[in-house]
Amino acid sequence: MSGISPDLFTAQLPISGPILRALTADLSPQQAHHWRDGSDGWNAIEVIAHLRDYERFFVEWAQLMRNEDVPTLPRYDPDELARERRYDEQELAEVLVEWEESRAASIDFYASLHQTDYQRRGIHPRRGAWSIGHGLALQVLHDVTHFEQLAKIRAGAGR
Repeated sequence: MSGISPDLFTAQLPISGPILRALTADLSPQQAHHWRDGSDGWNAIEVIAHLRDYERFFVEWAQLMRNEDVPTLPRYDPDELARERRYDEQELAEVLVEWEESRAASIDFYASLHQTDYQRRGIHPRRGAWSIGHGLALQVLHDVTHFEQLAKIRAGAGR
C-alpha cells in the first residue's frame, strides 16, 4: 500500500461496530424501515444489509488475491443485490448480528495475513487493478460513507 501500513486500517475495523450500534441503537423497526436517505434512497436496514454483504465481498476479493495470481474479481451491483436479497424485508437486529459476525471474520482474516500479502493484486471489473491493501482501505472508507448515510437518515433526510 505504497507507504501506508495496513495496520492503520486493520485498527479501524473493530471501531466500526460501536459506531454502527450507536447509529442504530434507538431506531424502532418502523423507523428503520421507513426513514430513508432521500425520497429514493435506502432505509437503515438496506444500508446495513449492504454493509453486511460487502463486508463478505471485501474478504472474498482479498482471499482470491491471496490465493491466486492477479485474479479477476467478481463484480456486484448494490441495487440489484438489494432487490434480489430483499433487504427491505429483513429485520434490523438480525442484519446487525450478521454484520458483526462478518466483521469478526474480516478481522480474523486480516490478522492471518503477512505484510507482503497486502501487496497481492487483482483486477476489479469496475475499479481496475488493486491490491489487498487497497481493498482493506476501501473497506474502511466504505464504512465511513455508509455511517454518514445512516446519520443523514437519523437526521430525517428525505422525511
